[in-house]
Amino acid sequence: EGQLLGASIGPGSDAQFFRADWIKPWGLAGVWAERVRRDEDAAYTMPAYFYFTNHDVEITFGLNGVYRMNNWVVTGGISTSSRRNRLFRFCNPTILVGVLCQEPQFRDRNWQIPLTVSWRP
Repeated sequence: EGQLLGASIGPGSDAQFFRADWIKPWGLAGVWAERVRRDEDAAYTMPAYFYFTNHDVEITFGLNGVYRMNNWVVTGGISTSSRRNRLFRFCNPTILVGVLCQEPQFRDRNWQIPLTVSWRP
């Protein structure tokens, strides 16, 4: 019924994810990294997209951990992400008609610090 099916990162997009965990009896500690290129089908329909640097790309790095103590489990982490050329705003021919494209930068930055405490009887 006219709805897109597939991943939330957009048609033709791709993502890579890496994670390494150190597992011990008390829980685990780990690091992870992710790279996402969004809406690639839209990127290649724009004539200005013959440059490699104009893609909508997000890179995220994070630390995570789980600590078990008796019936309690504490899960937490911290991550930071940087997104470049969100929604193609630095080089969108529909908006910037006849204007040279700007060089996209990693300008959109976010931090996330999730913390969960749960009890398992």
